[in-house]
Amino acid sequence: MRPAELADLLEDLGRPARQELLAQLDPEAAADAMEEMDAEELETLLRETPASQAAALVAEMEPDEAAEALRDLNEDEREELLELMDDEPRQKLEELLGFDEEVAGGFMTTFLVTAQLSDPVEQVRARLAEADEHGADVDGVVVLDEAGRLVDDVSLFALATAPGDAAIGSLTAEEPPMTVSPEADIKEVAERLTASRRSSVLVTSEERVLGRILADDVVDALLPGSRRHFPRLL
Repeated sequence: MRPAELADLLEDLGRPARQELLAQLDPEAAADAMEEMDAEELETLLRETPASQAAALVAEMEPDEAAEALRDLNEDEREELLELMDDEPRQKLEELLGFDEEVAGGFMTTFLVTAQLSDPVEQVRARLAEADEHGADVDGVVVLDEAGRLVDDVSLFALATAPGDAAIGSLTAEEPPMTVSPEADIKEVAERLTASRRSSVLVTSEERVLGRILADDVVDALLPGSRRHFPRLL
């Protein structure tokens, strides 16, 4: 079953059957389905699930979706789940939760595939393959210079059609990609996204890339309470 179908099933089942189904699902599959659930239904599911299991499932979700789910809980519930997570996912989520949910930093995803200018295209493709579970949140590779500053955001199409032995630096444009600050409001993000003619825009601060906002993240931000994503093209 696809994540959206599993989400519908989880919403329709009563508590005992829902918990039984969750126990049978691979954590990654369960997290994918949870990302597609109605906000209120997901809130209920997290509250009725043992805290350690709920924390593990939230940690498997995409960071922006996980942060949104945690915001729907009260402070004590949120802190309990965060304390039960490993350091890496907890730190990522705490960073996102530190931003207001109405600004770019609050609804960006922090998962990025990055590359250095000299990295061969073939090597970068292998890196993308390793990140296949995050494929829905990746529509480009962030190219950085030796100091870790943003150079460009190379599209997946450009990577797919380039010679494997070429350096990814040869695919970068002269002009830097469209970006927004973490404090940008939803209107500015939507305008920059439209102007970029891409399906995502990067969030940066002092030339450092903090995250990425995809078109459906903008739709979710404009339609609070909705987790129904329109199909991504890439």
